[in-house]
Amino acid sequence: MSERKRPAEERDDSQNPGLDQEAAGTLKLLVGRIASVLGILAGVGGTVAALAVDSTDITAAAAAILLGVLGYFLGARRLGAVSVVVGVVLLLVLAGASSGFSQGR
Repeated sequence: MSERKRPAEERDDSQNPGLDQEAAGTLKLLVGRIASVLGILAGVGGTVAALAVDSTDITAAAAAILLGVLGYFLGARRLGAVSVVVGVVLLLVLAGASSGFSQGR
């Protein structure tokens, strides 16, 4: 009788790799979503700055694209793709603003 383990003794949370992988996957997805949302905010803010202040700085567009790609690879597929699209649209707006198509008014 002493050779058989009881169900409480069989469960050892420190040696359960499934739980650690699940927590790591959840953390990865959370970081991906945060990066993607920051990329979207950078892209929208850069677009407003390009149109309102007549700025031609591409830093916000590059940040939006980079954060979108990071979010996409971390599991936030839709948000990452939206962030990349917003960054590319910002680059097009900046190209138009620098060549005189948009006067910022």
